[in-house]
Amino acid sequence: MNKSSVFALISLLLIIIAKPVYAQSQRPKIGLVLSGGGAKGIAHVRILQVLDSLGIVPDYIAGTSMGSVVGALYASGYSAHQIDSITQAIHWTSLFLIQFLLTKSILKRRMNSVVTFMSFR
Repeated sequence: MNKSSVFALISLLLIIIAKPVYAQSQRPKIGLVLSGGGAKGIAHVRILQVLDSLGIVPDYIAGTSMGSVVGALYASGYSAHQIDSITQAIHWTSLFLIQFLLTKSILKRRMNSVVTFMSFR
């Protein structure tokens, strides 16, 4: 055997031996998906608190609706405890009342414009 063959054989053996050791040292990637809905989105905060207490840090976060808001706060560096404090400080009744009144106002304007359009015909 020449030197290049011995070198190739030793290199191959090192790769075969080192690969399982290297693969075990990497932790698996963790993805977290948060669903939508106001109450469900707020419930995700508790899940984040449990993950924090277990030392589990997600590598990827995706969410829909309120889940995306909670996920964005978490991904931007807020702790689960801080997000919980934010959600408790919000006066939800006022928020939904304002949304209801805006929706009602928009619908009223749309109905008025339809009635006005129909009266010109």
